[in-house]
Amino acid sequence: MQNQTTTLQDALDTRFFAPLRRPRTRRVGVELEFPIWNRTPGTATDFAAVHAATDDFLSRFPFS
Repeated sequence: MQNQTTTLQDALDTRFFAPLRRPRTRRVGVELEFPIWNRTPGTATDFAAVHAATDDFLSRFPFS
């Protein structure tokens, strides 16, 4: 299971996050949309975790 999680994280990083770390020569408006889903059926989504992930993302990729 750990190997699958690592593979998924690597794929998401390569596709979505790595391009954000490249040096930018031009600026363009971009809207990022992340799906929110609960991996445990029958339980409510923990929106505190969603907000914490959003804050973490913004601290790693500051937009100004």
